[in-house]
Amino acid sequence: MEKTSAYAPSRRACRGLKGLILAATKCTRLMPLSRNVPRCLIPVNGRPIIHRAIMLLKSAGITDVVINTHHLADRIKDRLGDGEKFGVSLHYAYEPTLGGIAAGLKRAHRVIGNEPFVVMNDCVIADLDLADVLAYHEEQGADATLVLRPAHGVRHHGPLDYDAEVPLSALIGEAPDEAGFLSPSGIRVFGPRIFDFIPEGSTRSLADTLALMVQSGCHIEGYVMDGYWGELNTWERYAHILWQVGRGFVPEPPES
Repeated sequence: MEKTSAYAPSRRACRGLKGLILAATKCTRLMPLSRNVPRCLIPVNGRPIIHRAIMLLKSAGITDVVINTHHLADRIKDRLGDGEKFGVSLHYAYEPTLGGIAAGLKRAHRVIGNEPFVVMNDCVIADLDLADVLAYHEEQGADATLVLRPAHGVRHHGPLDYDAEVPLSALIGEAPDEAGFLSPSGIRVFGPRIFDFIPEGSTRSLADTLALMVQSGCHIEGYVMDGYWGELNTWERYAHILWQVGRGFVPEPPES
């Protein structure tokens, strides 16, 4: 059976949920390009990289999207507008001072509200059934579900029992687990309980925030994706993504 595109509308669309795309970074590893072009607007096949994150959220029925900004924030807003051209509604949460992912979540809380929401890095390309991830998150009653990507040759995909199969550090860290089994994908689903663990003005890392949640009895799940994954955060990775796009290895989203 032919695999359905990640960007095809899902029959299990999750109406009413919000998405948050993290686009505040200066991304110094992409200098000098990122000095004048926000990373989220760097083009891949003629469209800004963030277009793929927006359309992945839309495929799961998420049409209310918040973008957190800092570096060249006005350029991002001018280019993307209110989201009408993508078929979504875009809102912006400006960070005057960069404080990490957790701080970005806290600043966006007022716009996101107190419902489950999806958080994506602006530079991620993922061939993922996001609606399936959201359904799993709801079925498990999770406070957080982290989408992970397997190491080369690992066949496991789908829901993950982290107690039995992988150290918790692999779920909450920013690097692969010690066995090289899994790595973070830059895609997460959170329930509103996470906001209780991020004080106003906090610079606590997301990993430390999740560790505190676990220690307090919160329920964290892992979900291992098996499709294409790429991240545009260095010159080498940008070149590799462009090479893969040119050879048709990367799924292409619709215009809107």
